Amino acid sequence: MPHPWNNLAMWRGPHGLRVVVLGRDPVCMICQRNASTQVDHKKPHNGDWNLFTDLENLQGVCEGCHARKTREENGEGADTTGNGGNGNLPPTGTPGAPQFTSSAVGADALDRALEKEDC
Repeated sequence: MPHPWNNLAMWRGPHGLRVVVLGRDPVCMICQRNASTQVDHKKPHNGDWNLFTDLENLQGVCEGCHARKTREENGEGADTTGNGGNGNLPPTGTPGAPQFTSSAVGADALDRALEKEDC
């Protein structure tokens, strides 16, 4: 169940943290393959406002990687497919694995995001 802070305008609003992080991290920071659709707290905030709002503690991730990470943090076991819960896609780094594509993220923006030194 999502934390009540996830409903605050500071998080979900048009200029909220969620929009900022997804714009900064258009490609999943975990698998480096899928579009980021979720904002993940690298270190669970557990009700700590500073961790909840710290941009350094936030990363854009895909739905599959977020679900897998959440299951692991909750002690529910890891996804054994090796692909972050993304169906039948081969694990990251597998020769012939599909490359990231998205109609929502232009190739130039993706290239700039992937060329950042801090990625």
